[in-house]
Amino acid sequence: MIVDEVRARHVATTMKLRITGTIGILIAANENGLLNKEEALACAEILRLSKRHISEALLNSFVENLK
Repeated sequence: MIVDEVRARHVATTMKLRITGTIGILIAANENGLLNKEEALACAEILRLSKRHISEALLNSFVENLK
Protein backbone atom coordinates (compact mmCIF):
# COMPACT_ATOMS: atom_id res chain seq x y z
CA MET A 1 0.00 0.00 0.00
CA ILE A 2 1.29 3.44 -0.88
CA VAL A 3 0.04 6.47 1.03
CA ASP A 4 1.58 9.84 1.64
CA GLU A 5 -0.22 11.60 4.45
CA VAL A 6 0.65 12.46 8.02
CA ARG A 7 -1.97 10.26 9.68
CA ALA A 8 -1.01 7.18 7.64
CA ARG A 9 2.68 7.76 8.42
CA HIS A 10 1.86 7.96 12.12
CA VAL A 11 -0.05 4.66 12.02
CA ALA A 12 2.77 3.00 10.06
CA THR A 13 5.34 4.23 12.57
CA THR A 14 3.23 2.92 15.43
CA MET A 15 3.08 -0.46 13.68
CA LYS A 16 6.86 -0.33 13.12
CA LEU A 17 6.42 -0.46 9.34
CA ARG A 18 9.05 0.90 7.00
CA ILE A 19 8.07 4.27 5.54
CA THR A 20 9.14 5.28 2.05
CA GLY A 21 8.16 8.63 0.62
CA THR A 22 7.57 9.60 -2.98
CA ILE A 23 11.23 10.38 -3.63
CA GLY A 24 12.16 7.00 -2.14
CA ILE A 25 9.81 5.30 -4.58
CA LEU A 26 11.41 7.18 -7.49
CA ILE A 27 14.86 6.10 -6.30
CA ALA A 28 13.76 2.46 -6.05
CA ALA A 29 12.22 2.63 -9.53
CA ASN A 30 15.47 4.04 -10.90
CA GLU A 31 17.62 1.45 -9.10
CA ASN A 32 15.42 -1.37 -10.42
CA GLY A 33 15.49 -0.13 -14.01
CA LEU A 34 11.87 0.98 -14.12
CA LEU A 35 12.79 4.64 -14.66
CA ASN A 36 15.93 5.97 -16.27
CA LYS A 37 17.64 9.06 -14.84
CA GLU A 38 15.81 11.48 -17.15
CA GLU A 39 12.41 9.96 -16.34
CA ALA A 40 13.07 10.06 -12.60
CA LEU A 41 14.17 13.69 -12.84
CA ALA A 42 11.05 14.54 -14.85
CA CYS A 43 8.86 12.94 -12.16
CA ALA A 44 10.63 14.90 -9.42
CA GLU A 45 10.14 18.11 -11.39
CA ILE A 46 6.42 17.41 -11.72
CA LEU A 47 6.23 16.90 -7.94
CA ARG A 48 8.16 20.12 -7.32
CA LEU A 49 5.91 22.11 -9.68
CA SER A 50 2.79 20.70 -8.03
CA LYS A 51 3.94 22.32 -4.77
CA ARG A 52 4.74 19.01 -3.04
CA HIS A 53 7.02 19.58 -0.08
CA ILE A 54 10.46 18.27 -1.04
CA SER A 55 13.37 19.80 0.81
CA GLU A 56 16.24 21.18 -1.22
CA ALA A 57 18.64 18.80 0.57
CA LEU A 58 16.50 15.75 -0.28
CA LEU A 59 16.15 16.86 -3.90
CA ASN A 60 19.91 17.39 -4.21
CA SER A 61 20.63 13.97 -2.69
CA PHE A 62 18.08 12.40 -5.04
CA VAL A 63 19.73 13.94 -8.12
CA GLU A 64 23.23 12.93 -6.99
CA ASN A 65 22.22 9.30 -6.42
CA LEU A 66 20.39 8.60 -9.67
CA LYS A 67 21.93 6.08 -12.06
